[in-house]
Amino acid sequence: MMKQVKIVGFLVMLFLIPLVAFSQGRKEALQKSKKQIEEEIQLTNQLLKETQKNKQSSLNQVMLLKNQIGKRESLITTINSQVSNIDDEIIQNANSLEEMTTQLDKLKQEYSKMAYYAWVHRKTFQPLLFVLSADDFNQAYRRMNYIQQYTKYRKRQVRLIQEKQLQISGKVQELKGNKNDKLSLMDSEQKERDKLNKEQEVKNKTLGELKKRETELRKTLREKEQANKKLQSSIQGVINEEIRKASVNKKTKKTSKTIAKNKTKRNVAKNKVEPKDNKVSDAPTEIALTKEEAELSSNFSGNKGRLPMPVEKGMISSSFGTHPHPVLAGVIVNNNGIDLVTQAGSKARCVFNGVVSGVISLPNGAKAVIVRHGDYLTVYSNLNTVFVRTGQNLNTKQDIGVINTDDEDSKTELHFELWHNKLIQNPAVWITR
Repeated sequence: MMKQVKIVGFLVMLFLIPLVAFSQGRKEALQKSKKQIEEEIQLTNQLLKETQKNKQSSLNQVMLLKNQIGKRESLITTINSQVSNIDDEIIQNANSLEEMTTQLDKLKQEYSKMAYYAWVHRKTFQPLLFVLSADDFNQAYRRMNYIQQYTKYRKRQVRLIQEKQLQISGKVQELKGNKNDKLSLMDSEQKERDKLNKEQEVKNKTLGELKKRETELRKTLREKEQANKKLQSSIQGVINEEIRKASVNKKTKKTSKTIAKNKTKRNVAKNKVEPKDNKVSDAPTEIALTKEEAELSSNFSGNKGRLPMPVEKGMISSSFGTHPHPVLAGVIVNNNGIDLVTQAGSKARCVFNGVVSGVISLPNGAKAVIVRHGDYLTVYSNLNTVFVRTGQNLNTKQDIGVINTDDEDSKTELHFELWHNKLIQNPAVWITR
């Protein structure tokens, strides 16, 4: 019977171990996700407080509220997942507790039978007489060994019963903890839902106020579009210049090699007339790379999805590509990069080792810096102060400049772009958050 109990217990443990490990791993992942979302919500709250310095409603406020609402919904979803995970743990612990209780009952029954047998035969069975009545020494030895093993077995049964009782007690406490955690999470979820409803009310009110200022918003949008055209033109100019310089350097090296190779043949070809090649080569569309630049470009490409944020703390306020204007109906906004909103006084930082290809002045008085990483380029726009100069080598996370703060909108926002030669990329898939 005891052997069967052990086998059943072993099989149950084999079944429960992977479930417990999976549940624990999921629990840790959910806790990590919840913590990250809470940190992002905290940052958004700080940014929203900065917008409150300006009594007038702003697009930045709407964007932050939308972001906050999205994060709040994600937090509620994560909390629901945590509750679901705890429900799974409760079921697992309850099943484990039931199995432990069954094993304990069987252990007690086994021990009870042994105790009853010993009590019934207490008068007829005397250990000493049992040993002395043996026919020979070997039999006496075997009987003495049997008594010792039997005594050890009874003690082991007592110890197993005590251990199982402790395990059951611990499992009961674990179940209580699961239920308390569930109640706490459900309470937290309700509070988050209350905050979500208030944020949605504030967002709707702010949108209503902004729609009354449509003329002003359209004027601001036009100004932003003009600044963006200037930026894109400058970026294209820098890219074309990089391609031209790299092409010239390549031709120069090739010409030098040709001259050196043909130097010994000059006397022979002195009076020989060579036909002229009037063929015009197509203009290059890619940056010609040196060996070192090719390695840098390869390293940059290999870090796709792992590049650091161009700001220490911030969130994407406008995504890559075309999307509807948050307030103006029928207006489509095109973004060649991403915009990252952050706290006033924050600095832009280089996302990878590279060299400064250009520093651009924009119509609104802000500046932009272009950094080359082989045949990749990154653009950091809307800077108030710039720390770097053209031709300077930069390291990953090195500060580039202070991001400009729009006092009217109470917004500190960096515009970030990423190019591969003349092809624009979505920066969001390159950086890690």
